Amino acid sequence: MELGWQAYRAVAHCLHLQMWAFEHALPRRLNETEWQQFRLAFTATEMFAQFPLLLLSKRLSMIQPLLLRILDGSDPSTVVPVIHRVLSYYVLMARGRRDTDRRRRT
Repeated sequence: MELGWQAYRAVAHCLHLQMWAFEHALPRRLNETEWQQFRLAFTATEMFAQFPLLLLSKRLSMIQPLLLRILDGSDPSTVVPVIHRVLSYYVLMARGRRDTDRRRRT
């Protein structure tokens, strides 16, 4: 399990570096709104435990309204804890589902 998380962190770091290089290779600098959206989607951020949002894409439908609040200017310090809570609920549901599937197979 830990090896899987290490691999996920390595992919996150590579994606972050690649997107940093991409941003700096653009012919013109991003404006503030574009930069905020780019940073949220493609670079490692504190709010997602140093993972780019792109790596959470399978869960985006659950947190999309919250992400839109951040992009609309809401204070991230009030929205991010809610995102973390929603993702923690997802973990609990996914675990329960896996356990149920295992029992069903036996």
